[in-house]
Amino acid sequence: MYSEALIELIDIFRGERRYNKKLVDTALTAISTAVVATRSYEARVTRAEGGFVKATSRSRDEEMRIGGLWQAAAIATRNVSPEFANRLNEKALYWLTNFPWGAEEVLARGIDWSSIDESLKELLAR
Repeated sequence: MYSEALIELIDIFRGERRYNKKLVDTALTAISTAVVATRSYEARVTRAEGGFVKATSRSRDEEMRIGGLWQAAAIATRNVSPEFANRLNEKALYWLTNFPWGAEEVLARGIDWSSIDESLKELLAR
């Protein structure tokens, strides 16, 4: 009687662990997509202007697309790490609203590359 209940409980935990792993993998995939697109765009824009970003080298359409990728990453991460998801949403807003914050505010919000990379490493360890 107890062993049947224990086996049933173990099966529930196994299913939950598989479900959680799938959520983490989905979040990591969405974040990776946003990171690659952003870094690629930043490298392209910087290279186009000899190391400096100028308004003429920017593409607002591409920046909006990247903002959408960060938004998708936030949505995919919300059930895995709500705090990280909130910061990914901030990153999306940063791109979607034409970069309203300076370097200090970006750091304070935890949406700089170093902060994003640290949270990504933590998520990869799950």
